[in-house]
Amino acid sequence: MNKGNLPWISTARGLAIFLVVLHHSIQWSDSAGYGSEAWLHFTWSLATMRLPLFFVIAGMLAVKWMRRPLRDVIRSKVATLAWLYVLWQLVTVLAYLVIPNVSTPGKGNLRELLTAAATVILPQNSLWFIWALALFFIISHVLYERVPVWAVILPAAAVSSLSLAGMIPVGNIGWNGALSNFVFFAAGVYGVKLLTAFAGWLNVWTALAVVSGWVVCLMFLPTLDAVGLNLLTRGLGLAAGISLGVLLQRLRGLGRVGAQTLIYYLPHYVILGALAFVASEFSLPATTALWLPAALLILTVLLCVGLRRIIQLLRCEDWAYGLPSQISRRIATKDQVDSSV
Repeated sequence: MNKGNLPWISTARGLAIFLVVLHHSIQWSDSAGYGSEAWLHFTWSLATMRLPLFFVIAGMLAVKWMRRPLRDVIRSKVATLAWLYVLWQLVTVLAYLVIPNVSTPGKGNLRELLTAAATVILPQNSLWFIWALALFFIISHVLYERVPVWAVILPAAAVSSLSLAGMIPVGNIGWNGALSNFVFFAAGVYGVKLLTAFAGWLNVWTALAVVSGWVVCLMFLPTLDAVGLNLLTRGLGLAAGISLGVLLQRLRGLGRVGAQTLIYYLPHYVILGALAFVASEFSLPATTALWLPAALLILTVLLCVGLRRIIQLLRCEDWAYGLPSQISRRIATKDQVDSSV
């Protein structure tokens, strides 16, 4: 699948990355002492779209790797994801050693270092997505065309629904995320033709109808977490996300964001942590909770763009957002690795 011929893919990814940054902006605002029930309920509702859309698109873009030798996948995709995961975990730890982590008050530097040492098997913070994506590439490659589709999707859906309902108490954000979201990555891999056809079928009115149906369900359902219902609402959220991608595909700026999500995804959590600490040091009025998440979102996006510009000037983009050439020349395949985040 050539994503260049499907502009809605980049637009939908751009939307998804903004929803992720907004979600963490709301969380960090709460950690800084400026929580808002309205914002928390809003991001809870958006959970039905945010990660299903992100992982499904990642799966759709991963299809081209499924018939290649596993060693090529590991040398290219998995090696890149592993490098980025380790590098940005190191950046995160160094940041927490300098700037107190307001989301874990009282956690000293030793515990931060111990947490960092365990992140290979116990992922932390937003980088669990990178860790899970590498795992999903390997699992999907091993299963692809060797196991019937139903034997992949049905068990993954069952595990996802139970995990989303809190019935699989793993106790780690990365493992919880992997159990909850593998079904969406697999749906992207196996359902790429169906999803592409659905997007092609949409027009302005059908797309608006899908989005409206999703919103109505969120408004009237008493819960989104019940077994089975959690997958239904996320299926609606996914359909709405694709619909929004189609509706907004003329927004070239959003498409450009979606084409380079790593520059936002990788540093945003550290930036938000620093901004939250600054906010926690001031006695701001209670009304701050109403606008702080939006302000953090905007400021974080701008700082991510500024950081990318600095990295470009330093000529180390391949170190910060990809696999360093010194490593890739030794282990990568001939094909260039593109971003699937």
